[in-house]
Amino acid sequence: MLAIVAAVIAASTEKPDWIERGSRALKEGGARTVMGVGTISGVRNAALARRAAENRAGIEVARILENLVASVVEPVGSAVLPPPSAESPAQPLPRSLYSQCGPAAPVDHWVAPDGSSFVLVRLDFDACLQKLGERQRKRLARAFDQVAKE
Repeated sequence: MLAIVAAVIAASTEKPDWIERGSRALKEGGARTVMGVGTISGVRNAALARRAAENRAGIEVARILENLVASVVEPVGSAVLPPPSAESPAQPLPRSLYSQCGPAAPVDHWVAPDGSSFVLVRLDFDACLQKLGERQRKRLARAFDQVAKE
């Protein structure tokens, strides 16, 4: 019994891989996903620390979405998209895409030996795209595919 408790304690002190990978846009088996990692230290109340880390992870997801929107609205270099045509008029992209798509769902939580709290959240970007118009979906999907990691 003591060996099992020791194994559980040892496993919980190992830093998860998702902390090193950080916040990012990625494709998982063809599905578009945005992952956010949030952290906080120095908060003694465990529930409050977890909630604060979760909020910070959501902010990371929102930052990634804002960067995607900015890359489509203000294209740079080879990512320039063709201007709208008569058949496909311009549809403004929402600056606050996260408010339409969020919140991101918590996936994992880890507390470091020093008491720092880490939370991993996930946003289904494909579900988010379904809430937008067709032209917006295409533009954001193309931008996402350019920055996503497999």
